[in-house]
Amino acid sequence: RSRERKQQAYIAELESLVTQLEEENAHLSKEQEEANQRRLKELKEKVTPVIIAKTPSQDLRRTNSMEW
Repeated sequence: RSRERKQQAYIAELESLVTQLEEENAHLSKEQEEANQRRLKELKEKVTPVIIAKTPSQDLRRTNSMEW
């Protein structure tokens, strides 16, 4: 009978630890997600937009390289 009580106490302790770890994990996951969102916001603010300048078109034109 004493052995059953010890087992029950041990199981209750394990269940308590599991609950505590699940809560801590949820808290840490939330913190990590918030940190990721802050980092993404910072990066978006610091990134300078890259504008690809259109190169002027090279028009073909007749040149006088030789006189007639």
